[in-house]
Amino acid sequence: MGKPQQLRQDRRGDIFVNTLISVLVFTVVLITFVNLAGVFVTYQNLSYLTKNIARSVELAGGVDFAVEAKIAVADAELRGRFCDGLESTATGEIITADYFSGSHIQLRDRFTVTCRCIYKVPIITPKLGLEPVTIDIPLAVTIEGMSEVYWKAGT
Repeated sequence: MGKPQQLRQDRRGDIFVNTLISVLVFTVVLITFVNLAGVFVTYQNLSYLTKNIARSVELAGGVDFAVEAKIAVADAELRGRFCDGLESTATGEIITADYFSGSHIQLRDRFTVTCRCIYKVPIITPKLGLEPVTIDIPLAVTIEGMSEVYWKAGT
C-alpha cells in the first residue's frame, strides 16, 4: 500500500479537526451574540426612559421643568461608549402634541414622545488614535400618552 492511500484511510485526526471547527464556530457565534446584546440592552433602556418621559408629561399636563429634567437625565443615561445620547434634547422634537396654551396639554388630549439614538457596533478598532470602524444602528421608541390635567382657559 502506498503512502497516499494509507493517509487517506488513516482517520486518527478526524475527531480533533471536527472538535476544533465546532469550537471555532461556537466562539464566533458567542462573540457575535455578546456584541449584539448591547443593542438590545440599549433599546430596553431607551424604551424605559421614553415611557418615563411620557408618564411625566401625562401627570404634569404638559412640558414643564420636571419633564425637561427627565429628558436631560435620559440623555445622560444613554451616553456611553457605544451611544452618544439622544439625537435631540429639544422638547419640541421629542414631544409632539396639540398644546392648549403655551406648553399645556388639555385633559384627554393625546401626545407622542419619540426618543431616538444611534448605537455604534464596533467592527475594527485601529491603534494609533484613529477612529474605529463602526456600524450605526438607529434606535427609536415612540410612546403615546394622554394628558391627565384639566386646564382652565387663561391659565
